[in-house]
Amino acid sequence: MQQVTVNNKLIENHRLYRECGSTLNDVSKRDYRGKNYFNNTIKCLDTDRYENKLAANEKRDKRPTVDAVIGISDIKKGMISQYIRLTHSTTP
Repeated sequence: MQQVTVNNKLIENHRLYRECGSTLNDVSKRDYRGKNYFNNTIKCLDTDRYENKLAANEKRDKRPTVDAVIGISDIKKGMISQYIRLTHSTTP
């Protein structure tokens, strides 16, 4: 199994971080209110927030996103990015 670790620098250095930087825990709270599923130090790009800005600027409907992007590093090979799609369902 490949060993990986979170790499916040990959996200902090991304050109979109100023526009849609967040934490993975904050993004997850939109779908799972009142829960802390992730360590609050994990930074991410909030792709929903970015898409909302684009849609407003382009005067169009919002498109689905992957929710968040985090940076991870393969301990042996270096940096890679990981897309996170939070899914949920409601039960009666």
